Formats: sequence, C-alpha cells, structure tokens
Amino acid sequence: MFGDGQFLHNLVELVRYHAPAIDAQRTAFAGVCAVVLGGMITLYGARLTRLVVVLLLAGGGAAAGWHVGVALGVAPPVTAVVAAAVAALVAGLLYRLWAAVLSAAMLVMVALSVYGARVAWPQIEAFEATLTGGDGEQIQLVSDAQQQSNLHPELRERLGRFWGFLKQQHPAVEQEGGLVVAAAGGAGLLMGLMLPRLAMTLWLSLVGVVMTASGVLTLVGCYRPAWLAQIAAREQVAGLVVGGVWIVVLLWHLQRGLIGTKNAPEPDPAAAKS
Repeated sequence: MFGDGQFLHNLVELVRYHAPAIDAQRTAFAGVCAVVLGGMITLYGARLTRLVVVLLLAGGGAAAGWHVGVALGVAPPVTAVVAAAVAALVAGLLYRLWAAVLSAAMLVMVALSVYGARVAWPQIEAFEATLTGGDGEQIQLVSDAQQQSNLHPELRERLGRFWGFLKQQHPAVEQEGGLVVAAAGGAGLLMGLMLPRLAMTLWLSLVGVVMTASGVLTLVGCYRPAWLAQIAAREQVAGLVVGGVWIVVLLWHLQRGLIGTKNAPEPDPAAAKS
C-alpha cells in the first residue's frame, strides 16, 4: 500500500474530494501558520512540556466551561474562565498523570493510523465504487447543482457507511481495533508515567515535524502544484525525509539534555584533596 507510489496521491485526492472549497490565500495562510507553529513546537516543545500540558487542559476546561455556562444559563465567559483556571491548576498538580494520558492518546492515534492504513485504506476505492455505481449499475446523470452538492458530502454519514462496509469486508476489524487501542494505550500510559519528559519530547517533536511538513506541502500545492505531484510520486523518499528530520530533532533534544548535565560545574581537584 505504501510501496505503490500512490499513497500521497490518493490522500490528496481524498482530502480534495471531501474538504470544502477554500480560498487559495486562506489555504496559503493556513500553510504558513502550520509551518511556524510546527517549527516552534519542534524546536521548543520539549522545553515547555509542562506548559503545553497545562495549556491543553486549560483549553479543554474552557471549552467545557463554555458549554456548561450555555446549558445552565450562566454567562459562558465566566464559566469558561473558572473551568480553565481549575483545569490548569489540576494539570499543574497532576502533570505526570496528564503526560501519561496524552502519551497514551498519541500512541493510540499512531497505532490506529498504521492499522487503518493497512486495513481500511485499501477498501476506500471499493467503497467509492459502490457509491458511484462501480459494480456495473447504470449511472444516471445528475445536474450541475447536484454534482456540487455531492462533491463534499456529509462526512459523518459517509464515515458511518464506510464503517459498515469495512465490517462486511473485514469482520474482525472491531476486535483487532480494540486490541490495538488497548495495547497502545497501555504502553503510552506506562511511558508517560515512568518517563514523562521523554514521552512528551517524543510526541511533541513528532507533532511539530508532521505539522511543519503538512504546512510545507500545503504551500507547495498552492504555488507549485507540479512539485506536489512529483513529491507524491516519490512518497517513500518523502516519508524517509520526514522520519529522518524527526529522528534528528529527537536526538538534538536528547543531546541538549546531556550537554546540560555535562556543563555542570565540576568540583575543584585541589579542594577535593584538602
């Protein structure tokens, strides 16, 4: 699936089909933001792991507090601020626990992505064929307005139909998916509890590199579409480059940690003799 040179091409076409049309300038702006934010996370995320956890929990608390305020008829900004402050305090006190939870979530996402690429992705073409009459059914032409409305269908409905189709083609997908989630989640929890800083450095570096690469590809697609096609044709090389950058960044962070310990003041030999 990854070795046929069509993965990135198919991914671009899938996003283009399902995503609504966006202005080119907004797309380029989103690409620039992804590059800048991804670069900052890649370079400085390891130093700010505790702050990142606190900000993530504070943001989640603010969103939950806003919804609670709307449901209770209380001013949503007030409940959002209170919930954000409480979530930030809890996150600061229970940093190791939240680092473990985030590490488990990241590892589950990576594991499910790999599993989905091996099991679900090869079924997408067959699923699309069932929607477009690829089984030999007679296709009735529709109007331009209907074509535009079908270009970006309701994502939730389509995902539900694809899930049903996938269970028919691969009946064990629910059991296997559950095992993947349990194993990856358990491993992520252990990593986060035992080595919280290493776990957060690992995942923040990965998020930053992927975000930066996505922003670069977005900008290339906006201004040099032919280059994007060439990159898609060499997806294995592109994957190796992204993976190599992630490893280099990770080693750089680890080296900075080792240098920090090596640069500690050494005891004076004369003072030690005395």
